[in-house]
Amino acid sequence: MSETPTIYEPNPYSVPLPEQVRHVMAVCVCCILFGLLAAVSLPFELQPALTDYLGWRGGTYAGHSALATWGVCATAVGSAMGLVGLAAGAAAMHFTRWARIALIGFGIVEVIKGLVGIYFFVKIMELASIAGEMPPSVYRVTVLPEWLDWFFGALLGAYVLYVMTRPRAKEAFARGRAV
Repeated sequence: MSETPTIYEPNPYSVPLPEQVRHVMAVCVCCILFGLLAAVSLPFELQPALTDYLGWRGGTYAGHSALATWGVCATAVGSAMGLVGLAAGAAAMHFTRWARIALIGFGIVEVIKGLVGIYFFVKIMELASIAGEMPPSVYRVTVLPEWLDWFFGALLGAYVLYVMTRPRAKEAFARGRAV
């Protein structure tokens, strides 16, 4: 009786991942961190946005209700997209098919939110130059998370879109595994 030699598989952790798959893992980690920050910062962003919108501070934006409405909408959408990014980023670590679709949607919404945020930022600066002073909500510290959400959310969204639309990433999600 002849024995066949045992063929040992290489250690799966020693096989280098393809470049695109490493980018998928980077997207996953970034989306998880972005989602955690969104969940933690929601109360700190929502309270000032609602007080501006409802005029509890004496009408911060006066007759410019579009700016206050944008503050509330951007906060709500940003927090929702952060939670979507958190869930999809965690699922994408296992190359779950729905996670790629959710991350592409996350990327599109974040890029659009960033572009609209730039538009409203320019409007706020125009308002400040006409009035001669900045509205109180622009220079207070509590608005910083919202502005960082516009900026970094748009950058992360563009990176997510770039990575998730690459052919090797599509193949990995179609197979349900990296290699």
